[in-house]
Amino acid sequence: MVFSTPTAHADSAAQAVRWVDVRRGGVPLRIVGLSEDGTRELAACDPRGPTVLVVGNETTGLSRGWTEACDEVARIRMAGSASSLDAAASASTALYEAARQHTRTRGGVIATPL
Repeated sequence: MVFSTPTAHADSAAQAVRWVDVRRGGVPLRIVGLSEDGTRELAACDPRGPTVLVVGNETTGLSRGWTEACDEVARIRMAGSASSLDAAASASTALYEAARQHTRTRGGVIATPL
């Protein structure tokens, strides 16, 4: 599933948000960011509809522009002393969670919450 997921690249949050707005075209597309300061746990989010996932970098996280553009900012539940994962691990975890929720909805076998 992940290998068939469309991706896009933009040089700034403003450019990307314009791209997203053009493509919304009446589609209820949501922008979900990942941050250790997120207001909801990732597992509580509903990524089953058209969703843009935004992951910040390891040093500064999401920019203010991206944080403001997000419909929701989620956090990944962490145990131990680490406050966050690197960007690749965060994106992988979020894509897995989206796949888990899609599969559970369709009666699949991946049903264990993160």
